[in-house]
Amino acid sequence: MRHKIKLTVNEKIRAWLDLSDFSFRLMKAALSKKELMKRIEKMNLTHAERNRLILARMAKVK
Repeated sequence: MRHKIKLTVNEKIRAWLDLSDFSFRLMKAALSKKELMKRIEKMNLTHAERNRLILARMAKVK
């Protein structure tokens, strides 16, 4: 379900950070320290690859 609400940029940023903090606390409670670090590393690699692909596509645009 989607609710259309108007949020300012700062409200959107705050909501995103709150969601990220919540997700991190859930993972921290559910996983061992080693598993948590492994999961975070995997997320970082995924984001880095996406960023690389975006930059590669932007480099091709003339």
